[in-house]
Amino acid sequence: MRYADDHYVPKNWKQTIAFLRDNLAEDEHFFILTDEISLYYFVGKECPVRFPLLSLVGNIEKYQKEIIDDLQRKKVKYVIADPRSEYYHIDGVPNDLRAPVVFEYVREHYTAYGVIDGNMVYVKKSK
Repeated sequence: MRYADDHYVPKNWKQTIAFLRDNLAEDEHFFILTDEISLYYFVGKECPVRFPLLSLVGNIEKYQKEIIDDLQRKKVKYVIADPRSEYYHIDGVPNDLRAPVVFEYVREHYTAYGVIDGNMVYVKKSK
């Protein structure tokens, strides 16, 4: 960790943050499906989409397609998800039901890389 406020980083993110810092080039990004947006800050990357919280898209297909366009355009190498997180279903609706178009895109274009700190990590499939 390299920030003075690293003590705020939850234990279940420390290795995930280290992994992303070590494996993302300067022009590459990651996207988190769990709505825990402070992860972008701790990794030192901007969120690659206009709607960093899937709870904001509320099943609006137009906005989900915009997220997909951003994922394609911004070289999003990794997608992170933790369905156990309270932020994944912040109002009782899981994000996979809230943004089904985004989740379908991730299933088609990313493959499971592994689990780090309990977080599912998906990597963009090679063409």
